Amino acid sequence: MVVCNDDALISQSPLMGALPELYAGTSPDVHGGELIGPDGFMGMRGYPVVEEKARKEYDRAVAARLWDVSVEMTGVDYAVLKEGQGDKIER
Repeated sequence: MVVCNDDALISQSPLMGALPELYAGTSPDVHGGELIGPDGFMGMRGYPVVEEKARKEYDRAVAARLWDVSVEMTGVDYAVLKEGQGDKIER
């Protein structure tokens, strides 16, 4: 699907869209567990910032449920890595 940038209010260029991920992965100011997103209207566009008011995104119960559903749907469970058994995974 191609998104046209005709509506500048709710879309941005692919380069701008990639900035939050690049910022999250490379900035020394970002720490694990922080949500990075655009700083514009409703977080739809703009430069990357740490989302301080993101409540549902930091809900541990929701995160745990999402993880469980993801494991169930994909059949991939990374818990083995967390338990220090990564050397048993065939590559």
